[in-house]
Amino acid sequence: MQYRLLLFFIITVFIWGCNDFGNNDKDISTKNLTGSWRLFDLENIAATNTQHAEKLLSEADNSEMVKQGLILSFFKDGSFTQVEGSGYYRTGKWKYSSKEKTINFTDSGTTTAIKVTGEIINKRLTISLESTLLQKNLKFARDAEPLKEFDEDPFYFKNNTWRIRPTQSETHDQLVKRLGNYFRHLLYILKSSKERKQDIVSFEFSQGLVRIYNGGIGIIPYGSVSKNWIDTFYDEANAREAYLAFQKYLVTNSYRGAAIGDWIQDDYNILLSIYGDTQKDKF
Repeated sequence: MQYRLLLFFIITVFIWGCNDFGNNDKDISTKNLTGSWRLFDLENIAATNTQHAEKLLSEADNSEMVKQGLILSFFKDGSFTQVEGSGYYRTGKWKYSSKEKTINFTDSGTTTAIKVTGEIINKRLTISLESTLLQKNLKFARDAEPLKEFDEDPFYFKNNTWRIRPTQSETHDQLVKRLGNYFRHLLYILKSSKERKQDIVSFEFSQGLVRIYNGGIGIIPYGSVSKNWIDTFYDEANAREAYLAFQKYLVTNSYRGAAIGDWIQDDYNILLSIYGDTQKDKF
């Protein structure tokens, strides 16, 4: 099975939420599964009698999926989002069944039940989603705890509408709105990192045209902009128009607020002013 097809099936099989672990560390419940989970391993369910070289290829395929990167986020309102390192994005509904020990994933009117188990590895919470279709276990480690205001999570679906590719060319105002939602996503990455007291602020699943400096916001040269970001637009012409709109804005506008020496807060303040201007017809 080709990698892209394999990835599609994996996405279909596990993209519907999880919930908390109960009193037993290995028990699943609806509370402690909310938050974000990152894929760290992919295991074949059944042992095979294939040759060593074929086993290695199978392991290499599994390793490639982990290397590509995949993050699942589950929210207490029953929604989930999935973002891959390749740029693939998906959202839907999830519900945990304590009786069946399964997660019911719902998307586009279709519901799929997937068996889920919990395990503590090196004092870290992990979950395993079993795909009988793929004969694989997909293992995820807790990447981020749920926020107090879950709709301010950078991966909440309302903060990721910029990832959804439109079916037709967009107007200038629509492109600015798309930019604004992308800026909002970045703002919540910065804000959530403060609430979660994270040592590292990661933008690896959010690459686009914005350059984050220590106390400044800039723009990445167009030739170096992530293809994943460009592919969120209807076509490259729309992507370039949005890029040029932001580039022109940076040249014709300035931020004169004081810096406080905390680069996260300083960048948040600058980006917040940029986001505000997308709502004020200044692009």
